[in-house]
Amino acid sequence: MKNQISKFVIVFCGIVSLTFFGCKDSPTKPKRQMVDSGSWYETGFTPWPHDGTPYESENFVIYSDAASLEARQLLSQICEEAFAIITQKLGIADLSILRFPADRNRKIHIYAYKNYFPQQWGGQAYYGGYLIYSPDHPQRTRLGHTSLDKYVPLVKHEMMHVVQTLIIGANDERLYSWFAEGAAIEISDDNFYIKIDNQSRFDSLITAYGMINVISIHHSWELPTLPEGVGLFYSYPMFWLAVRYMTDPAGQGGTFHDVRDVMIDVANDVPFGTSLVNRFGITQSEFEAQFFTLMDSYLQ
Repeated sequence: MKNQISKFVIVFCGIVSLTFFGCKDSPTKPKRQMVDSGSWYETGFTPWPHDGTPYESENFVIYSDAASLEARQLLSQICEEAFAIITQKLGIADLSILRFPADRNRKIHIYAYKNYFPQQWGGQAYYGGYLIYSPDHPQRTRLGHTSLDKYVPLVKHEMMHVVQTLIIGANDERLYSWFAEGAAIEISDDNFYIKIDNQSRFDSLITAYGMINVISIHHSWELPTLPEGVGLFYSYPMFWLAVRYMTDPAGQGGTFHDVRDVMIDVANDVPFGTSLVNRFGITQSEFEAQFFTLMDSYLQ
C-alpha cells in the first residue's frame, strides 16, 4: 500500500475484510463547498477535498470531508494519547527532533474521511500526516472497524509511521521496510496480524508460504504479492517477529530507544546497516543470512 512518496505506508487496517463487502472508491457527493487543497495531496493518490472546518488540538489538525465535530474531537483525543505513548516509548522528550514540513506549524495533519471507502487500505501515512477513516464512517462502523479495540491500534500504527517520517524527513525510504513495519506493529499492539509467538506457528507459515526472507525486504515495492495473502499472513507477522527479537532481552537485547536512534542515525545519513550494527550489535547482512536460524533458536 506504500507509494513512492509515502514510503512507510503499507496495507494495514481492515485488509482482511475490505475486499469482501462491495467496497467503492467514489464518495457521496458533498453538500457543502469543498476546499481543493491539503497536505495529503502530496501523496499523489488522494486528491480529496476537505470541508473547510478543521479541528485543531495541541499536536494535530483534523481535516475531513464530512465527519461530525464529535468524531473529529474523538479522533483528536485518540491521536493525542497515541502520540504521547509513542514518544514516551521511543524516549523522545524533546519534540524539536521532529522535522516537520515548513508549512505545518509543527502539527500533524490528519484527513479523516467519511464518504470514501478505498478497497485496499483503511489508513495511510505520509510525510507529517496520515489519512484514516473517521470514527463515524458508516460502512466501517457497520463492519465493526470503528470500535476502539480496532480503531486505536490503527491510529497508533499509522502514528508510528508519521513519527518515523518526522524523525527521518522526506527521504524516508532509508529506513528498511521490515524494521519500519515491525516497529509500527509492535508499538501499536494491533490485532490485525496473528503474532508468531511459538515455533509451531513459525514453521506452519514457512510450510504454507515458503522461506521468504523478510529481512531482505528493504522497500515496500519489494513486498511479494503471491501467493495470495502472503503480506497479511506471512510478511507482516515476520516483520513483527524480527523487531520483537531485536528489542527483546531474550533476543538481540535492544530497546525502543535503540529503534529511535536508528531513525536518528539514518536521518543524519548514516547507512541503515551501519546503524543497525551500532545500535543492535548485528549487521543487516548478518541478520538476513541468519534470520531463520536465529528465529528457530529464539522461539524454542
